Amino acid sequence: MKGLAAAAVSVALGPSAWAQSKGGPDILVVNLNLKDEPARAVEKLARELRRLAPGRTVEVIHYSKWTTQSHQDKAPSAVVLSPQGDPWWQYPPEDLERVGALVRGLEVPVLGVCGGHQFLAIAFGGEVAPIKGEIGAPNYDGMVREKGTTWVTVKQADPLLKGWKPGQRIAVAEYHAEEIKRVPKGFVVLVEGKFSPYQAIRHAERPFFGVQFHPESHNRKRPAGQRLLENFLKIVFES
Repeated sequence: MKGLAAAAVSVALGPSAWAQSKGGPDILVVNLNLKDEPARAVEKLARELRRLAPGRTVEVIHYSKWTTQSHQDKAPSAVVLSPQGDPWWQYPPEDLERVGALVRGLEVPVLGVCGGHQFLAIAFGGEVAPIKGEIGAPNYDGMVREKGTTWVTVKQADPLLKGWKPGQRIAVAEYHAEEIKRVPKGFVVLVEGKFSPYQAIRHAERPFFGVQFHPESHNRKRPAGQRLLENFLKIVFES
């Protein structure tokens, strides 16, 4: 899938003291699944963020309800773009463009997880496509996936990767059928993998991060996900 063309955003989408005083969430998780209904991966991600940030509020909103006005009303300190289980080519192009424009206009830290990582690339003009296969199928059934525990390699130092050195390998959880084929201009690659090469990216000038793997799915054998989420929360609340 070719990336979306950039669109102008007239309003800077940063936090406002007025909105925070009226009870807006600290972290807004944007559910990128096609259907506006609870999704296990999205709920797990939100639950893990709540656990790691006690005292902070986390709210989930479906992308269809995420507008310039709703964002200004909520005024979160960070936005997390969720995993999704639907092929990007099944989404109405106008929806992708609208949400992409919102993402480009954000002035708060952003973390894209799995599909959210892919959408971050789409929003900034990158290219996303199946790992192997043709665009156009109704779903991901039968497609090649990267799944299970995968070892990836840190390529450069970054606050998101605090605690790891370039060249260090870390174990992460994967489950995806699409991947970034071309990194958008203005982004750098932080983590690489052998199967899907672009495992973590960030904007060179803005605190916009994407990770292809699932940091919320960590355990004793692959604890890296928790550290990465903790690092992101420090970027949001301590920087």
